[in-house]
Amino acid sequence: TTLALPCILLGLPSAESGQPQRPQVPPGGSNWKPSDRPVVCALSTQDLNSGLTPANLVTALLGPGVTVSNVTFTGANVAAGTFVGGTGIVGFENGIILSSGNIAFVPGPNTQDSTTADNGLPGDPDLDALIPGYTTYDACILQFDFECQNTQVIQFQYVFSSEEYNEWVNTAYNDVFAFFLNGVNIALVPGGNGLPVSIDNVNCGNPYNPPGGSFCNLFINNRCADLPPGTWPCAGVRDTEMDGLTVVLTATGTLNPGVNHIK
Repeated sequence: TTLALPCILLGLPSAESGQPQRPQVPPGGSNWKPSDRPVVCALSTQDLNSGLTPANLVTALLGPGVTVSNVTFTGANVAAGTFVGGTGIVGFENGIILSSGNIAFVPGPNTQDSTTADNGLPGDPDLDALIPGYTTYDACILQFDFECQNTQVIQFQYVFSSEEYNEWVNTAYNDVFAFFLNGVNIALVPGGNGLPVSIDNVNCGNPYNPPGGSFCNLFINNRCADLPPGTWPCAGVRDTEMDGLTVVLTATGTLNPGVNHIK
């Protein structure tokens, strides 16, 4: 079973203090500004306010022959949904988006440096445990039980992206993504010896300085400040508002007999 999941996470601030602060917006608010010129977006999104349900997201992930139960979603309705038109941008045509902001901000072009939204929701202790010293906020969590007959191994493709690139790499802010299969995170940096996928673990340095940083070979820079002529808006390397993203990564997990759990 192959799961296509671009995971777009925006703004998981840490509990540390004494560091430069990002744009401040009220709970439920954002600083996003639409482009002032006509734009035809290749990538389009549909969130849970459109009539989609968490069960629809699970259906978009799983192939035939999978029995699903106990689907739950925790997060803001604007923070999760589906997308189409991702070929040439995230690396595959369609899938789901889980975000700590608003998925409507994902389509390009890149119009500003620090697009953010505050959904006013708590983080997740399992994510906190992956990035010691940081506290997550606005966690977006999809969970379900499933059973696959005659299947022992599952794989899913995903892309991790963030507006925190590149100016907030290795600072007081750190975005992170996890794919827990029966409680074990299988969304790991290739060759990273169990390293979780976060902005501090996949980047080309701060300031941007390839091939410096951490696993720079897995990172795609899309921040206008680091691309000629260095101003916003810009076409970017990829047609998305996000300032940076990973290449397509693959998570692989071995199933237990019977019912398994995904978070």
